[in-house]
Formats: sequence, C-alpha cells, structure tokens
Amino acid sequence: MTFAIKKQFVPLIDESAVVSLEAALGSGLPTDYRQFLLAKNGGEPANPVFRVSGTGKGYGDSAVRYFFGIADKSTFSLKYKYEIYSGAGRIAKEMLPIATDAGGNLVVLAIAGEQAGKVFFWNHDIEGVADNPASAEHLALLANSFDEFCDGLLPFA
Repeated sequence: MTFAIKKQFVPLIDESAVVSLEAALGSGLPTDYRQFLLAKNGGEPANPVFRVSGTGKGYGDSAVRYFFGIADKSTFSLKYKYEIYSGAGRIAKEMLPIATDAGGNLVVLAIAGEQAGKVFFWNHDIEGVADNPASAEHLALLANSFDEFCDGLLPFA
C-alpha cells in the first residue's frame, strides 16, 4: 500500500484501538486493512478515483470522498457506519463500510465468509428497487484485497 492521504479527519490510533474495533465487530480485520488503520486511520485520498464494472447499473467511475476510521465522531466512524448499515439490514453483517463516495454509496470490505478480504461497491440506489438490498448480488467487486483497491486508485482526470 503506497497511496497518500491528503486530508486527515481523525487522530491516528494504536493497536489497542484496532483490537477493540475487531471485538465490537465480532470479526478480525484483514492484515492489509489493519495496517492501513494503524498507519492512516482513514482520511481523504490524494488519488480517489476507482472504476466500477460489472454492475450493469449505470456506474462507471466513482471516487472515494473519504475512508472511515476508528473515531468517536459518527461521520467518520467505522463502528458507527457498520452498526447503522448492517443493523438496518442495508448491507450484510460480513460487510464493513470503509469509505463513501460523494453520492452516498459505499466501498465495503468483506470481513468474514467466503469473500473475506475482498472490496466491493454498494450502490444505495438499489434499496428502493431490490427485495433484499443486503444481498451480495447488489455488490460490485472492486478488488480482491484492500491493498489491490488502493493501488488501483487514480487521480481525477
């Protein structure tokens, strides 16, 4: 992972904060994502653009507005976002919201199950038309790992 964060919104954290988050989630985090939290703890990436393919839902490029982190303020809090989205059945329990785009869509990281470690795009527009918006069929695979996702981020054209 060699990408830069241009704006930090929350303080850096230590190992104990990551362990506490994992306990709250009831699941360990992938190693590359743990390293990101310890090194950056979220923020606005210098190169935010990513390609969304295979959704068939009209999306092409999107951009990370900011990555969530371990924080008290709900706007930037991984734990809060997880509780809100998975608790309401909007995303599956094994998916952790890790970032948002300007349209309120999410980048989610699978933290359990067969897809563990993979990064997906979740388009909030499907909620009004889908029987089960938390279904994996509404996710578009972005990368096989967090590092792969970050390595693929591009600057605005």
